[in-house]
Amino acid sequence: FPVTIFGDSRLIDDYDYCFYFSVHDETVHSVSIKDTPAVVPILHGFMTKQFLTTVPSASSIGLGKNFGQLIEIGEVCDPEKLTEALEKLNAVQ
Repeated sequence: FPVTIFGDSRLIDDYDYCFYFSVHDETVHSVSIKDTPAVVPILHGFMTKQFLTTVPSASSIGLGKNFGQLIEIGEVCDPEKLTEALEKLNAVQ
């Protein structure tokens, strides 16, 4: 999976966004709450783009301040679940 795709996209220029690093099969990003509804579908599209013909490219979505406090959205980028997770995160701040 080419990590450079995040830097080559318009994410950095168009949003309050930063790619931090990858850990095993996870990637860590920082996105402002207000930009999250626009950025998550773009990132999920990158992560689920088929790149091998014999291995599926599934990707689950989790939002949170750290791995221990993730709110899992699932493998489908559902705008309603995304909004609910953002409301929970906003309440925690």
